[in-house]
Amino acid sequence: MTPLAPLKSIIRPLSVSEYYHACIGASRFTLERPREVVLILSGTGSCRPDEWQKAIDRMAEVNPGTRLRMVGTRRRARWDSGGAPPRLRVLEHCAWDGQSERGADFIHATKLCLRAGPSVELILAASPYGEMRVILRSLHAMIDGRGALHVLAELFRALRGEALLGTNGAFSDFDFRRSVGKVPMPPRALRASWLLGPLSGAGGDVFRRISLNHPPSDLLARVALAIAAFARGQGDNAVRIGLPVDLRPHVPGLLTTMNFCDMIFLPVAADEQPADFKRRVRERVQRAARLGYPDAPDIMKCLPLPWLDLLVSRTPWNLRSRKPRQTACISNFGKVDAMAVTAPGFLPRDIATLPAVGDIFLTMAGLGERVDIMVGAPALADEHLLDALLAHLREALEVRPHQPPER
Repeated sequence: MTPLAPLKSIIRPLSVSEYYHACIGASRFTLERPREVVLILSGTGSCRPDEWQKAIDRMAEVNPGTRLRMVGTRRRARWDSGGAPPRLRVLEHCAWDGQSERGADFIHATKLCLRAGPSVELILAASPYGEMRVILRSLHAMIDGRGALHVLAELFRALRGEALLGTNGAFSDFDFRRSVGKVPMPPRALRASWLLGPLSGAGGDVFRRISLNHPPSDLLARVALAIAAFARGQGDNAVRIGLPVDLRPHVPGLLTTMNFCDMIFLPVAADEQPADFKRRVRERVQRAARLGYPDAPDIMKCLPLPWLDLLVSRTPWNLRSRKPRQTACISNFGKVDAMAVTAPGFLPRDIATLPAVGDIFLTMAGLGERVDIMVGAPALADEHLLDALLAHLREALEVRPHQPPER
């Protein structure tokens, strides 16, 4: 394949998946906030705002996906990289422990905007004990999980004074799939029942963190099977796990911050073993790039974003009746090389990412020999069920109780 050329600007229509993510939180009648990707890198160091700002400027210059704004409406909606650059926010006294949503309101205290920008924000949150968290926020309509990891790595290259990789692909996941699709798109999964029982009428979301040292290589499969076993204990025998799939490996040399992923849904049999689940995931991932799309996939782009939001999101009227597409979703960010996120004045310790809101959602991210799992859920009428799920996961993964970091 001919090497892809570096890009300084992006102008193209939104794909259907991007339009879907853009609609979340667009209506004032839903209970959602805009969908974001949030990476949390914890370690020790000092803020040095001037140096971080220079790194942001260098990164944004060669990665136009971090400067996007949405122009136009419905089927004329398009991305334009002439928007505002990423914003830097510094918090000098942050006491959040990183273990739950309690004390994490500061992360979403400022607004990211599809149209006016910025679409990306970097937060430097320092604690009184010399600990620092580097928190990268981005609107999911513009940047996916792998894209956020690329942005983070570029920032640290800039801090170390190294050459940046930049962006070399502006085409969307739909453009790619239309060009190579060979087999029909499979039907989407049927709706599942709620894993954790009735939801709170007030809406909102909670999350908890599980940290593992030296986890097994089949961790994703073990987590999926543990969730399935818990669901069957609650009387749900039709267990389906949703998995975001990164399509970048199917385009050699592609560097992009933008959305380039798809979702697969896998049923889990009662007698399934980790090796079986791993094999089925591998087969579906290999098949993902060969799937075509319907002839008119952009029909949802005929709807204004607020209308589409009302159809797919939580509202005061459907909170107790809506059903998710999967029993749980697991997003595996993989392992990050510690040296890739190390710079003069900052030494990383762990990395995690916040779960998407609205469903039972787990994220997995590793740094070195440690993996952190965030377990997110809508606010529950009975929070003891979430405690029971966490206890079940810890037992299945043989996790010891959390120990606070040494000061």
